[in-house]
Amino acid sequence: MIVDDAAFWGVVAILSAGTFLMRFSFFALIRGTVSPRFMTMLRPIPAAVLAALVAPAILTPGGGLATLAVSWQSGKIAAGLVAAVVAWRTRHMFMTIAAGLVALWLWRFLL
Repeated sequence: MIVDDAAFWGVVAILSAGTFLMRFSFFALIRGTVSPRFMTMLRPIPAAVLAALVAPAILTPGGGLATLAVSWQSGKIAAGLVAAVVAWRTRHMFMTIAAGLVALWLWRFLL
């Protein structure tokens, strides 16, 4: 399906405005400081989002649950395991992503 430029940029503008308003509302509604308890609840969100984005790419190479497959050939499982160990040991998001990418690149380069 081909979409003309005006419709595409209209959708991009609407989604951008919606994203901005959702994020801005958080700051607009909470004035002043945020409680330590609330910050403790927010702390695991980046790791959960990263896992939610990466896990389907590792476990479903075809893009759907019908194609659920665990294969060592693509290197995604190995890279995911390396990233999981780095995340567990360092608890550093950038190091986790970098280690997973380097492991995937090395796997594909060596095999």
